[in-house]
Amino acid sequence: MRQRINVIVLILLLAVFGSLLVAGIAKIRAAHARYQDGTNIRMILLALHNHHDQLGRFPTGTRPNENLGPEKRLSWMAILWPYIEQVALYKIFNLDKAWDAPENCLGIKRSEPAYLSEKNPNKQLPDGPALSHYVGLAGVGLDAATLPANDSRAGFFGYDRKIISTDIKDGTSQTICLIDTASMNGPWAAGGPATMRSVLSSLQPYIGVNRQFGGVHEGVAFLGLADASVRSINGTVSPATLEAVATIAGGEVLSQDWMN
Repeated sequence: MRQRINVIVLILLLAVFGSLLVAGIAKIRAAHARYQDGTNIRMILLALHNHHDQLGRFPTGTRPNENLGPEKRLSWMAILWPYIEQVALYKIFNLDKAWDAPENCLGIKRSEPAYLSEKNPNKQLPDGPALSHYVGLAGVGLDAATLPANDSRAGFFGYDRKIISTDIKDGTSQTICLIDTASMNGPWAAGGPATMRSVLSSLQPYIGVNRQFGGVHEGVAFLGLADASVRSINGTVSPATLEAVATIAGGEVLSQDWMN
């Protein structure tokens, strides 16, 4: 009888140990995924600042091309290839053609690890263009990408907007450049919503599963700021706060939820 009890106890202990082990592995994987996203965003931010150092400005949201609409142009992520040590790939593109032109079909299938979140469920389709799991912020409102840099609703990226550090009057530590999203992930090469989005007040709440931003890590979104720092923002942050940090010169006073 005693032997049978010992076996039962052993089985129960193994079950508890197994549950703790599974939970521990899950926590380690989640922590690694968060670390990886932070590393990716930091690499992109450094590339943005390298572009500024070399050319005297940050990249426009799309590569200028008056013969193409913004959503047909190459994106700011394509512009950054030389600044993330991918000069060879950049050179295979025909920069005067649409991102999805036949001449560019080989290049757009090449994925860049820095543009991909390990935990994001949206993966590249077979023989399809490589994706981005991060988007640049254009500001607030449907027309934000077309606004001049001194408009209170303008964000870090605009279709043709050229900004320098001094244009970021709200402070570089309080201005978002890019943010993660699991919503409608598109090709990194494509201009428009695939790589650059406005904050749309009609689609609140802003952060979470099936929302405009976040949805990759539970309860938070990871973002990169104009001072080249990386942080997460809670999904419960007020809409007013997110709108404020999505602009470069809105003049807003941030509430306490930004500090949390």
